[in-house]
Amino acid sequence: MRYVQSSPEPVPCRPETGTGSPSVIEAVKEVGLEVPLVVRLEGTRVTEGKAILNASGLNVISADDLDDAAQKIVNAIRRKN
Repeated sequence: MRYVQSSPEPVPCRPETGTGSPSVIEAVKEVGLEVPLVVRLEGTRVTEGKAILNASGLNVISADDLDDAAQKIVNAIRRKN
């Protein structure tokens, strides 16, 4: 289980979606991530970004803020054990 707090630099948005979610999906596929990844999304197209992540079929969990992310990590660990 990993929670990554990225730098303040935003993930590049894709023109076709206007969100950074495709970049996150590409990175997860490239790295071959085998543990859940919690991602906090922010911006004007959050709903679309979350939908893209959810539809990806990857073990990527979107969170609204750091408290939400922490709760989702704990829940994912409990389900795994």
